[in-house]
Amino acid sequence: MEATRVYEGFATCMSQVYFTLEELAESHYLYQFSLPFFLQLVADTLDQKTNKAFLAIPEKDRSNHDIRLRVIKKSMFNMLFKRVGRGLLQKDQVAFALRLAQISLQSESKTAVNYHEMQFLLKVS
Repeated sequence: MEATRVYEGFATCMSQVYFTLEELAESHYLYQFSLPFFLQLVADTLDQKTNKAFLAIPEKDRSNHDIRLRVIKKSMFNMLFKRVGRGLLQKDQVAFALRLAQISLQSESKTAVNYHEMQFLLKVS
C-alpha cells in the first residue's frame, strides 16, 4: 500500500508526459508518438538490467523507494528527451524541454512555472 502511494505521483507525472507527446502533433504533423512507443520507453526505463542509472545505485539503497523513484524519474526524463528530441525541430526541442521541466517541477511539489512564465519563455526562445 505504501509503495502504491509513493509511485502515485510518478504515475500522474507520466500521464502528463504522455499527453504532452500527444499534443506535439498539433505543432507539426510529423510529431506522431503512439502509446506503444511511450510504453516501450517506460519499460526500457524500468528495466533494471539494462538501465545504467539503476546499476549505479549502491546495493544497500536499492530497496529505498525514494531513491528508486528519483532514479526512475530522472532516467525517464533523460531517455524521453533523447528519443523524442531527436525527431523535433530545434525550436520545438526548446519548448518540449521546457514542458518537461514544468512537469517535473509540478510533480515534486516545487514552485512550478506558471502559465504566464511559460508563455514568456516560449516567446523568448
